[in-house]
Amino acid sequence: MNVLYEIAMQGYGALMSLASPFHAKAKKRTKAMQGFWQELEEHVSPTSDIIWIHAASLGELEQGWPIIKKIREAYKQHELLLTFSSPSGFEHFKNDGSIDHVFYLPVDTYANANRFVATIAPDLAFFIKYEIWLHYLLALQQASIPTLLAPAVFREKQFYFKGWGVKNFLPVMRKIDRILVQDKSSLELLKKFDFDNVEIAGDSRFDRAIETADTPFNDSILEEFSADNFTLIGGSTWETDEELLLDCLRKTKDTKLIVAPHEVNKQSIDRIRNAFGKENCALHSVPPMHFRKTRVLIIDSIGILSRAYRYGQVAFIGGGYKQGLHSTIEAVVYGLPLFFGPNHRAFIEPGEMLKAGIAFEVDKKLGFSDQLKQFMNHPRYFEELSEKARKFGRSRGGGAAKIMSHVERLVYKPPVTI
Repeated sequence: MNVLYEIAMQGYGALMSLASPFHAKAKKRTKAMQGFWQELEEHVSPTSDIIWIHAASLGELEQGWPIIKKIREAYKQHELLLTFSSPSGFEHFKNDGSIDHVFYLPVDTYANANRFVATIAPDLAFFIKYEIWLHYLLALQQASIPTLLAPAVFREKQFYFKGWGVKNFLPVMRKIDRILVQDKSSLELLKKFDFDNVEIAGDSRFDRAIETADTPFNDSILEEFSADNFTLIGGSTWETDEELLLDCLRKTKDTKLIVAPHEVNKQSIDRIRNAFGKENCALHSVPPMHFRKTRVLIIDSIGILSRAYRYGQVAFIGGGYKQGLHSTIEAVVYGLPLFFGPNHRAFIEPGEMLKAGIAFEVDKKLGFSDQLKQFMNHPRYFEELSEKARKFGRSRGGGAAKIMSHVERLVYKPPVTI
């Protein structure tokens, strides 16, 4: 047990409890954790066949969902146990009948980790993307339980590769049975630190996006609005993004816009309607009798955007001037060229798309209407660009199958005998 890490984890748990009256996420977690051990021990038997999957939040779980579906299909005799660190995933899946058990993961103290692992005794522990918890990994290794980390991304600035992290985390991470990373730079970084349990699998979010795009979907409102028009999709937009979209609509008179704000609430919808003019806007939930005067259709519900991209020709992905870019993968698999702001360095795929020439970084001052005009005035060029974007997205599928091959190997791995 690392004493400093143990103190930090216990302090984090205490702060979470103290913050619960004032912080919504902390309050939800603290409430859900009341009676946790009793509930866990009542519902989960260590003699059951369990596959444990952990993700930080709903977003990370979405990345692992294609693999989870394959696990569910292949291991019907196993119970799936999902754990989360944040409310988004827990709240979304707690009543999902396809998942056997859904819990918050207790704070990573020595006692919590050992009790949890002993209670569920899984046949496999599968951590998604960034979830690396020292005591849980040690407890799993001591119990000879196979462990998989995928699809992971590593950067040299992460604390694992500096001072205390090198000494305390890396020796434990090297004992993970398999680490499957998304890109070559992550592979090379781990190899530099003497990892021999790592290989590239790609990003399973492409599998998820391809599956969504290939699933039949029809929305008569989106279809009527976009019919015979050059339609721009604004995906998960913030106010700064919408200012650029407004400028674009003013300069390209034949363009229509389907916009899905990042926050689907009255404030965001009113902001868009006021900016673009109420007479020009319609709500997806309350469509007008016809769209002759409507240039902007606001998606005012959650869960449509990833399928709505099929009704557009170009996508502007929001968040590039805020905390970080929304998913570009959901749009590119439909063959949409992409525009976005400069804050995308934390993600791999936007840089790859820029390099491939299917995406364009938008200067906040200049906008992107000239590029759109070029698309509209040169249909052959635009058609070739769209096909290039589609091939880019489709060619990156298959990560889920590769990860699943390791799940199959690890679940049947015989226990280590000492």
